[in-house]
Amino acid sequence: MTQTTSYSSQKLFLSLYKNALRRISGISFLYAILCFISFPVPYISEISNQVKYGYFSSLNGVARIYTVMSVFFYFIFVIGGAIIISVVSNGFMHNKRAVDVFHALPVKRHQHLLANFTAAITTLLLTQLICYTTVAVFGKMMIDHPLMPVFIEFLRVALLTVLIVSITFFCCVCCATTLDSAIFSVGFMAIVPAYTFLLVVLSQTYSYGFGNAERIILKTFKFSPAVMMYQTFAPEQVTFSTILTIVYVVATIAILAFACYIYAKRKSEMAQSVATKNLLYKFIIMATSVGGGILFGYVYHNIFGAFNTEKETVNSILLPSCLFVVVIFLVFNAILSRSVSINKKFIINAVITVVIAVVFIFGSNAVFKSQEEYVPEAKDVESVNVGYVGIYGSILSFDDLDIEYNDENKSAFFYNISSNNSNIQSSYNNEVKLKEENSISLVTEIHKTMVDEKDNLDIQKSYMDITFEYKLKNGKTVSRVYYQSLSSNVAKKLLELEDTNEFKTALYPVLHESVEEVESFNIKDSFGRNNQEIKLDDAGKELLYNAIAQDTLNYTSQMRCQQKGNILAQIKVNYKSVFDKKNKQTFEKYENVIFNVTESNINTIKALQELGLEQYTTINIPEDVKAVVGVSHDIYMSKSLYTPLGQYYYDEYYMMKDMMDVQTIIYEDLEMIKEISENTSSMLYRPSINGIYFSVVFIPTSYNSNENLTETMQYVMSYENAPEFVKRDVEKKYGITG
Repeated sequence: MTQTTSYSSQKLFLSLYKNALRRISGISFLYAILCFISFPVPYISEISNQVKYGYFSSLNGVARIYTVMSVFFYFIFVIGGAIIISVVSNGFMHNKRAVDVFHALPVKRHQHLLANFTAAITTLLLTQLICYTTVAVFGKMMIDHPLMPVFIEFLRVALLTVLIVSITFFCCVCCATTLDSAIFSVGFMAIVPAYTFLLVVLSQTYSYGFGNAERIILKTFKFSPAVMMYQTFAPEQVTFSTILTIVYVVATIAILAFACYIYAKRKSEMAQSVATKNLLYKFIIMATSVGGGILFGYVYHNIFGAFNTEKETVNSILLPSCLFVVVIFLVFNAILSRSVSINKKFIINAVITVVIAVVFIFGSNAVFKSQEEYVPEAKDVESVNVGYVGIYGSILSFDDLDIEYNDENKSAFFYNISSNNSNIQSSYNNEVKLKEENSISLVTEIHKTMVDEKDNLDIQKSYMDITFEYKLKNGKTVSRVYYQSLSSNVAKKLLELEDTNEFKTALYPVLHESVEEVESFNIKDSFGRNNQEIKLDDAGKELLYNAIAQDTLNYTSQMRCQQKGNILAQIKVNYKSVFDKKNKQTFEKYENVIFNVTESNINTIKALQELGLEQYTTINIPEDVKAVVGVSHDIYMSKSLYTPLGQYYYDEYYMMKDMMDVQTIIYEDLEMIKEISENTSSMLYRPSINGIYFSVVFIPTSYNSNENLTETMQYVMSYENAPEFVKRDVEKKYGITG
């Protein structure tokens, strides 16, 4: 029983505090059980199995203490418990009889609020302390896990919990019912990340080159303590810092102080009332309706009305967004007002909300559209990361760099190199960092050309992606991402970028790794024969390695595009293995560093001759060989030919429609094989334009279908370059003509 006299003594605050603890004892006990069974119990079970069976633990988080169950449930209980316990602590505010009793006590309201706040914090943090202490003790005893990371993680979670409680207390003071308090608490913690996500979705869809999505979204995580609970599993960009900690502490104090101020002004009659006239209520209703309506409108359009026009614009989601805004406004208003009444004020507020949504759509689109034309000046750029790796990825190239793609008398090629079947040097980088002035100038020129020609694309093949991330001299960062098709001018300038020494040095291991890192070389001839591992002395190794490096610098994209005929040999550079101390395992530094030796690689040819490897400097057709020519005109086919019968792997990024067995023709006449080999090119140069092309492999005449031919050299041949007898046989056997 609550007695007035019990709050008149010198131990006033302590009495209030004890009373608050009693009122939330039931829900606090349940909270403690849920937290314990979702965090310490799974952790103990996991490390017990680790000790018993000796396998490497799959614990997560920066502190490496969370199991999969903890990831999904523990933080949900922590966030939900903070909100629910806070709402229960202030439940008397939302009951007319209870609020009359408590407000009649000789207690200042801010004292009452702070006592409830302290009680909620006590029960929440005490549970967390027990959980993390249990984890720390068992972790130390069983697997010698360090204590400090666990302690730091506890402080992080505790700080965020206190901030969530302060936000919920503020909502409890402002709202008339318990349900409203809970809804508003969630709304306040979700509104910034939610609207940021919405802006990113709209900008990526309707703005050309918008590329700050991840960075912007990650930055806004810090505006929500609920989202930041999961920071321990997030990328490094979402990190706690001293400044952020101070901001959270100051925010907690400021929010709590503001809540005390409002509570002192609050009328008792507010409890259990329908307070939709309150500015806070109107803000939440409008914010939810605008954000939710636009998001549902966007999703609806993409499901039922997307791609009906050649070029999607923000106008396409305007009508469905407005309709959903009205629906959400009606539903949410009915929930908060406990009635479905449509009057003049409702209509006015609904119209205002729709207008806000329209302004938001066009306003945000206008802001990001204004950035489409912006390309930093080269003189203002300190460095640039280019998400384009040339022949490592999907690239466009030309037989003659002076031609236009739409010239029907010329052919162009689309290359798609897989990392496991690469005919090139490969270090598996997905971007190149450039610092030299001429490289930066070329990149900005490419970027400006892309922007100028974004509405005039004459190539109907989509590029995988190109990204630009500029680090400006003033410390700012500008990012752009392009998934659209490319114009021929852009494609040719990208080839120029590939030819710069800085670009090559950043990608090719032979240019940025020293010869001391080389273990050996593997080499095979143009028909996949004479495959051997060569271990040279220091002088010989340096001779061959430097020759490959020099030819790499000399080799241009135009030379590559005009290459015709079999390569002379293929050299694989084997680098020394690297030991990973953390995972205690050895791995190859580079898995597939391969160099194709052609007639233009004079330095490598000379080095091979000096090393007594002349057999790899000329093309000698074996007598026991036959050519398998695979015929295909299906543009969805992947290039990875692994068997002589034309079986292909399919690219997972394309629809595998129109699947068909590739027709094959086998030639055993040496003169025919010679003519075929003279007209083939490396698998780097597979045409992807509509029409016929040929894949070619040379296999032993004694080939057994059960043999593995993954080491067999693979080539491609365009229809225009194919010998006349191949064209004739294809037409006769399959009825296919060019």
